[in-house]
Amino acid sequence: MGYSFISGATGGIGKAFTIELAKRGYNLFLTGRSQEKLSELKAEIEKEFNVSVLTFACDLTSDSSRKDMIEFIKSNGVKFSRINLVAGVDIQKSFQSYTQEKITFQCRANFESA
Repeated sequence: MGYSFISGATGGIGKAFTIELAKRGYNLFLTGRSQEKLSELKAEIEKEFNVSVLTFACDLTSDSSRKDMIEFIKSNGVKFSRINLVAGVDIQKSFQSYTQEKITFQCRANFESA
């Protein structure tokens, strides 16, 4: 069985996906921006469920960070059986109020990273 890839694994919805897949016995490859949060979630999952958990801290809006993650995946021979793209950024005010920088960040997080 391959791994289930979960982006945004440490957030509310991502963590819910993570726990549900662990309950079902899926091995997990978790990514998020915070290595500390990923390590805590990995320990929590491994304590409660009998699954393999790999983590990689990745800023999905960064080309170099994504390339580093892909290299990690390749060099460790990780194969995926499921992909759960949960990471994203929400819009909290009117579109006209955003700077070009914020719009680019949201597009990179929500579209390009997928």
